[in-house]
Amino acid sequence: MKIKINKTSDGYEIKMITRAGYVNTATGATHVFIPARVDATTGEELVRKAWRDFDKAENKISAAAAALGRPQRLKVVGRHTPPAKFQPGSVLTLEFAAGKDYASARLHYRHVNQGERWQSEAMQSDGRLWRATIPSEYTKSPYPLQYYFEMKEAPESAALYPGLGEQRFDQPYFVVRRV
Repeated sequence: MKIKINKTSDGYEIKMITRAGYVNTATGATHVFIPARVDATTGEELVRKAWRDFDKAENKISAAAAALGRPQRLKVVGRHTPPAKFQPGSVLTLEFAAGKDYASARLHYRHVNQGERWQSEAMQSDGRLWRATIPSEYTKSPYPLQYYFEMKEAPESAALYPGLGEQRFDQPYFVVRRV
């Protein structure tokens, strides 16, 4: 935040310039005017109050921008090569090679019949290589399997892989078919 003081013929105009411009959403004012006849002490108090008001306004503006703006999405860094096929009745092991450290990871999977809930398994890490398996009982199905990874940097920050991509229209899961 910056302060801009203009001396006028009858006093001082003080503008507090926030990142959003001159607008003070706390009071609706765009500037503070201090008449020339105000003594220095009172003028200083008015400037301090104006500064506090504009500071509150900037916080409100920042909060509103964060709430109304585009969310900051975490980007998963790493790679995964989907298996070409799976053998029904056999365990299917899936790996994700992370490009950075993650606190935890989960594999989410289901049959591609759109009538089932997602199942999930915690993934085990060996450094930056994460592994999980889909149980053999679950692979005994006439349907292909679909899956995705949930990577967490911290408890409150999760991201999905492959996700929807930058433009938000990519297929957000992998599909593997039966042999």
